[in-house]
Amino acid sequence: MASGGHEASVGAQDLELARALVPVLLERIERSARRLERIDARLGTPQEPVDPTEALGAEAGEVESLGWLLGWIAGGLGTELLLERHEPRALGLGLALVRAALQRDGVALAAIEVPAVRRAGGWRLAWAVAGLAWRAARADGGDGTLELRSGTTGQDACLAAYGPAPAALRERSRVLERELPGTYLVERHDGWRWCFPASWLEEMA
Repeated sequence: MASGGHEASVGAQDLELARALVPVLLERIERSARRLERIDARLGTPQEPVDPTEALGAEAGEVESLGWLLGWIAGGLGTELLLERHEPRALGLGLALVRAALQRDGVALAAIEVPAVRRAGGWRLAWAVAGLAWRAARADGGDGTLELRSGTTGQDACLAAYGPAPAALRERSRVLERELPGTYLVERHDGWRWCFPASWLEEMA
């Protein structure tokens, strides 16, 4: 890859997102470790009246999600760990981390109804959506209100918001057109939409 200014700028955007997400992920890992320590203490107490099995099962699910998120961020920075592992919750897991990172900076991201991803390699779509959501929510004049619409633009789904598209979002969308063929940005007087094939998502009930 050439080392021109455009590629360097894109790399900086990915690094910016990772720097925002890693501290939030670390906090979740630390909370999970403390909960596991409490479960371990209960397992070592025969007189414990509460069976910790359910809590241990719930924590196992959280640890699995944390591991996926760690691999997801690494993938966004170019270290391929997830390969084509299929994670239907990719969008939900990624956007939840973005929302928590934005809250640390006093920026609210409105709740988005998140469909499941059925396309293999869906972590790439989740990284793209997370990065666009991060930049849109932090943009001057943005109110953090985004929608994730399934199949509302012809055969396409889209991430949509009111107001002008931030410059960083437009720049990123041009790169994503190459990285994720089938994606494109639509700008209108009343807002913008970043679109992708609805077939990449599970049908919403």
